[in-house]
Amino acid sequence: MANGKPGPRSMVPEGMTYYKFKKRQQDPTWLAQMEKNRLRAREWQRLLRRDHPEQVMLNSARQRAREYGCEFDLTVEDIVIPEECPILRVPMVHGTLTGPSLDRVHPDRGYVRGNVAVMSRTANRMKQNATPEVLRRLADFVEGFLAECSNL
Repeated sequence: MANGKPGPRSMVPEGMTYYKFKKRQQDPTWLAQMEKNRLRAREWQRLLRRDHPEQVMLNSARQRAREYGCEFDLTVEDIVIPEECPILRVPMVHGTLTGPSLDRVHPDRGYVRGNVAVMSRTANRMKQNATPEVLRRLADFVEGFLAECSNL
């Protein structure tokens, strides 16, 4: 490992020589099996997201809580995905901008019961760094702009 960066030899599994590792990587059957495993894992993840979105949201929130060092005490029962976004009133469609997103109402309190809400990704992004005053000003601007455009 030069300069703290992992080199190609650091990827060699324990107990295998670098030569044997490189030789195995050139074997077409090994490459085909690796590709098959990768596709199988991708399909499993897709099905998990489709069939158990609450569990996926819970796992992602737990991982973010660990990364940020914030509190976490949620269970799957705490995450309820509504049919439509409670803010924008649009249908929640997984895999799109209107798909469900877990929001911490008060970011400093972490992922705890009573501090999370499920809304669309778009709504979550809109409120992400905005204060209530900024959101009010945005709404006033859009309202005035639309009224002005209708007069033209």
